[in-house]
Amino acid sequence: MEKILLASKQALKDHIWLRMIVTILIIELFDEAIASPLFGMIFTHHFWIENVIYKGLEFLIAFVLNLKLLKANIMIARSKRENIGKLIVLATVIIFFSVLMIALHHPTRAWEALTVGLIAAIPEEFIWRGMVLTYIGQHMSGSIRFRAIWALSISSLLFGMYHLGNLHNQSLDSTLAQVLQTIGLGMILGAIYIKSGNLLNSMLFHFSWDFFVTLVSGVGSKPDSTINWTANSLIFVAFCIIGFITVMSGDRKFALIKNLDSETSIASK
Repeated sequence: MEKILLASKQALKDHIWLRMIVTILIIELFDEAIASPLFGMIFTHHFWIENVIYKGLEFLIAFVLNLKLLKANIMIARSKRENIGKLIVLATVIIFFSVLMIALHHPTRAWEALTVGLIAAIPEEFIWRGMVLTYIGQHMSGSIRFRAIWALSISSLLFGMYHLGNLHNQSLDSTLAQVLQTIGLGMILGAIYIKSGNLLNSMLFHFSWDFFVTLVSGVGSKPDSTINWTANSLIFVAFCIIGFITVMSGDRKFALIKNLDSETSIASK
């Protein structure tokens, strides 16, 4: 048994892509085989308690996996002084529109929207952008452009597939539509991270998106609602185009990949 464990550790150490596969599988195993059935029995009729604890534990497991196994160099940059004013303006705009949306749409959903935004944005951005996208960009060979595009595309696809786990509480059509939308949304979120080199920016965007969607639409899908596949496909294509344009344009192209290369260069000296 000891030899098997040592061989397994050596295999994980030698094969960089095996580490990512094992990391994702452990997170999926926790989500689908442990958290969903176990918490569903323990927290019957306590939807919010179940989900807050579940996403909190998911984040904790991901944090430990990254620390001990994956070791992705997640980029969370400190804001420079000249950017503080921009951040204040952005925060003011978000607060203004939040208050406006709460006043116009279902004020009782405000706490729901805040909770969904936080429990989705923090662990999901940490895992799919912070860990997976960073790891691919960090270890894939090739030009900066090549690595950025592939890291963006693969992490977005995996982010969308992750939402297949929602099949246990919603219809197949609703789940597939959500997968399609989240792949597209992942393209935008990943592009923000790659462009800024700061995971906090994609977390902020993700939080804002889920906050407003929950505020307007509520939690969950309507059981007898039909999916407009044409609209969903157009949204998916539009999101992908926005993601690619964001990555490929402007002065700060591929900032994340450049920062990763810089950190690697410094560490090797």
